[in-house]
Amino acid sequence: MKDNRISSSSRSPTFASPFSPLSPPPIDDTSSPSVANSTKSRPTSLTHPLILTANQHGESSPPGLHVLLVDDNVINLKILTTYIARLGCTYHTAVNGLEAVQAFMTETRPFDLVFMDVSMPVMNGFDATREIRALEKNRNDKERSEGRERAGTGRCKVIALTGLGSEESRQEAMGCGMDLVLTKPVRMGELRRLVLKETD
Repeated sequence: MKDNRISSSSRSPTFASPFSPLSPPPIDDTSSPSVANSTKSRPTSLTHPLILTANQHGESSPPGLHVLLVDDNVINLKILTTYIARLGCTYHTAVNGLEAVQAFMTETRPFDLVFMDVSMPVMNGFDATREIRALEKNRNDKERSEGRERAGTGRCKVIALTGLGSEESRQEAMGCGMDLVLTKPVRMGELRRLVLKETD
């Protein structure tokens, strides 16, 4: 059986996305593919954020979370968005850290969960997470001072999906405000468990 993962070679992938929009990946942990570290495959003409939204609920999907997916590799984003939609979540995507911060600032519904790549152009995942935590603090301080703090909107969970496996990188991830670091390749079953955990 073909291994549905993104190549970590130094050249751009020559194959199409493992999933088509009409064929979402399986939710079964034992058969789900993985998101792998890879050479970044960037669209050459993209000047605006790659933004997709979905609210598709399967028969056994959990209550939908609102998820921010950040990766500058379009194949990784395709895998993530297809799988997250299958889990019944709504989502917003960004192809670099700056777009992620902008999405965090402008989205009307607070994000429950962020899956953040680290090595990206324009702004990396560490810097983007620092900005997101600062925005959260400012928002929460303002709401608290106005007496309108809302339950469940204080702090979203930020999970790094990265090929950087060194201890130094992990320490920086924790220091910038990330909650968990997953080293690529990451099995989709692990992402499913994290999503289900947030719905408990």
